[in-house]
Amino acid sequence: CSINTFLNIIKNREIYLSDPLKMNDSSEIRWYLNKLNEEQKTRPNSIFNAMKQRSGLEFSFKELNDTLDSYGQNSIYISCFSGEPDLLSQWRAYADDGKGVAIGFSLENLVEYDNFFLEKIIYTDEVVYDSLENDVEVVADQISTIVSENKITSKNDKIQLLIQELVPVLAKYKNPAFQEEKELRLIYCDDLKFDKIVNKYGKFQRKLIFKNLEHHFRAVNNYITEFVKFPFEPSTIKEIYIGPKCHLNINDIKRISNRYLNNPVDVFVSKSSYR
Repeated sequence: CSINTFLNIIKNREIYLSDPLKMNDSSEIRWYLNKLNEEQKTRPNSIFNAMKQRSGLEFSFKELNDTLDSYGQNSIYISCFSGEPDLLSQWRAYADDGKGVAIGFSLENLVEYDNFFLEKIIYTDEVVYDSLENDVEVVADQISTIVSENKITSKNDKIQLLIQELVPVLAKYKNPAFQEEKELRLIYCDDLKFDKIVNKYGKFQRKLIFKNLEHHFRAVNNYITEFVKFPFEPSTIKEIYIGPKCHLNINDIKRISNRYLNNPVDVFVSKSSYR
C-alpha cells in the first residue's frame, strides 16, 4: 500500500473490505460463472445444469449475468493479500510505484467470527472437479430452504437470491493471468441466509457468532464503491517491508509502529532493484 494508506491502517487499526465487483479485475465474480456457462454448452451433466436441478429453479446464464449488472452484489466484502511480501509487480501496482510499504498480517487472527472466511484464490481456466461436488452445487442445495423460509415467490427475486448466494463461492476463482500474486482473501459475508436459518433452529453443534459491520461509501477508480471497516488487534501485524523506492528507513518504520501499534514488528527492505 501507499505510505498514506499505511499510516491510516496502523493509526486507526482497521482495514477496509470492499465490493469485489468494483475492484481492478473487471472479471471478478464473473470469471468462474463464465466458465460454468461455457462448460454447459458441451456437457449435458455440467455443474451449471446440476445447479438448476438442485436449486429447483429455472434460469439461464444471461439472467444471472443481467442480475449482476442490474443489482450488483451485497453478499460479501473482501480485502486482498499477497502471499509474496516482495514482488515487483505488487510494488508497482499497489504501493505507489514502489514508494510505499507491504504490511505482513497474521491472517488467521482476523477470522474469529463465523461470517468471516480466509480463502486462497484458485487460478483456473477450467471448471474445477477436485472434490465430489462443486461449491456452487452446495449453494444450489440451500436455495429451496431459503426461498421457503423467506416466502419468496417471484422468479426475479429467486434469481437475485441465487446469484447473491453464489457470490461468496465465485469470489474464490480468478483469471490465471493474476496467479503471480498468490492471493489470499479475507471475506466478510454480510448475510449468511442459510447459516442463519440453521442457526435459528439450533442444528449446528454450537451457536454461530456473527459480527455485523457498518457500511460506508467512497470514490475509487471512477466508481462510488461500498465498503466496510474491519478493526484488528495490533498484534495481528507481524512484519513490514519497505518498498524499493520508499524514502523511509528501518528506524522510521519501527518508531511509527511502536507509536501506533505499541507492538514490535520485524522490518525488512525490498530486494527489488527498481527505481
